[in-house]
Order: sequence, then structure tokens, then C-alpha cells
Amino acid sequence: MILTEQETMVLRERIKTILSVGVHCVVFEKANGDVRTMFASRDELEVKYENTNPATEVRSEPRESVRAFDTKLGQWRSFRLDKVISVDGTPVERLLLM
Repeated sequence: MILTEQETMVLRERIKTILSVGVHCVVFEKANGDVRTMFASRDELEVKYENTNPATEVRSEPRESVRAFDTKLGQWRSFRLDKVISVDGTPVERLLLM
């Protein structure tokens, strides 16, 4: 899906807000074209991750993507906003209208 800069900003904030509480199902297209379903969260209560390298610096996120904790893999992952298909079964087009 081609998103305008405004739509990208709106979608990014909506998805980050949704992921900030609990675990949610995000469906998106990977860079290789495969469709992936990820159970993701940004909720501190759900993120069970221990940084074993204290020298690792916190990186800023590109505006075109969102970082989220994959609760099944136990790792941080990211997905491009223009490749999101749905969040919790709600199509991305609908998320933009909310």
C-alpha cells in the first residue's frame, strides 16, 4: 500500500498506541514478499527481554517502520508501515479512518 507522509505518521502512532497495551496480532508483508503473522507488543509488562549486552545503544526508529517485541520468538522485530495488512484483524485502511 502506498502511504502519504501524513498517513504514515497517523498509522505509526495508531499502531504504537495499540501495541502499547497487551499482545496483538500484526499481519504484514515481509521484504521477500512472504506474509507474516506476528504476535507483537510494546507493553513493558509483555516484553520479556533481557539485554545481555549493556553496551548496546538504543536506536531511533525510522519513520517508515515500527519496532515491536515478537512474543513468540522472544525478540525485537520491525515491520514497514506500508507493508502492514492488518492489526487484530482490522485492515490497515480502516485503521487510517479511526
